[in-house]
Amino acid sequence: MDIPGASSRRAGHEAEQGHRRGKLPSANRRIQLIVQSPENGRLQKKSYDIDSKDFFWAKNAGNPFPHVAEDIDSELSRYKTDAAEITRSTGISDVNDVSQM
Repeated sequence: MDIPGASSRRAGHEAEQGHRRGKLPSANRRIQLIVQSPENGRLQKKSYDIDSKDFFWAKNAGNPFPHVAEDIDSELSRYKTDAAEITRSTGISDVNDVSQM
C-alpha cells in the first residue's frame, strides 16, 4: 500500500540522519543572516556558503547547541588572539595596508 507523503517524509528523515552524521544537505549550503552594517548601521543581508568540509561544521555537526555555542566563543577568542599576534609581528592591522609593504 502506498501512503501519500511517505516518500517526502522518508527523504526528510534521510536528510536529518545525514545531518546528524555531519553531512550537509545540499539545500542548506548557503545561509543568510541579517546583520547591522558597521559603516551606516543599516540592516543588510549577508550570505555565507558552507561546506561539509568546513572545520567548524565537521567538528560540531552532531553536537548539541550549548556545546556549539561554547565552541563559537573559543574559536572567536582564538581568531582574535591570532589576529593580534599578526598585528604585533607585522604592524599591519588592516588588509588594505598589506599593499603598502
